[in-house]
Amino acid sequence: MTSPTYYSTPADVIQFAGLKPENVNLEDESDPAKALNALVVKWLVQIKDIIDSYCHQTFGDDDEAVPGTVESVSLRMAANMAGQAVTRRDTPLIRVNEWKVQLTNSAIFTDDLKSDLEPYVDNKSPTRTPTLGIMVISKPEDTNSLDF
Repeated sequence: MTSPTYYSTPADVIQFAGLKPENVNLEDESDPAKALNALVVKWLVQIKDIIDSYCHQTFGDDDEAVPGTVESVSLRMAANMAGQAVTRRDTPLIRVNEWKVQLTNSAIFTDDLKSDLEPYVDNKSPTRTPTLGIMVISKPEDTNSLDF
């Protein structure tokens, strides 16, 4: 069996996010529902790549089921992406207070999602760069002066 193309379903994302074609300016398409589904599929493929890259592995290979946590993270990332798409179409700016205006946050892969995936991160992956920490403790020759 090959790995799945994505870890959630377009129908689940559309329902979870409450997404409608008019939310993302697809109401004028010949088939708005089909266009929305195609957009969500594109997002889910991108999200699968982000998850696989972060975890240094793919899920669902060799007749194994995709872990529920991975499906959940994929669904919530897609909802984050949908929320951004809707917000950015309305306005890319957010008024923080009377004087300060800032761009909308572009993070879709938030720390809480990374935390949920942490048990699935393959630390033994050959693509993962190992880190090396060195600590040196030495006794100074002359304890009266510490010249460096």
